Amino acid sequence: MPWCRSLTLIFFLISAVLGINLFAGKMHRCTDPNVWGEADCIGTVIRPSGSQLRFSGGLVINQTLVQSREWILPHRYKGPSAVR
Repeated sequence: MPWCRSLTLIFFLISAVLGINLFAGKMHRCTDPNVWGEADCIGTVIRPSGSQLRFSGGLVINQTLVQSREWILPHRYKGPSAVR
């Protein structure tokens, strides 16, 4: 049954090529969840951190985080384009 191995290999290669072409560049996302596109994913975003600094005399300051927007792959896999 060597034809079975060859047929399996051919289907594997075809599905690998199709998968790479269909999903190339589709797994990226912006670090700001309110932005949907790569063109809008620029600059910085200021978010409340949810914690507060309380001082004597009743002064309360809400802490904020400043985060830069980046167009990234959310997982460790960087793919062939990571090789420079």
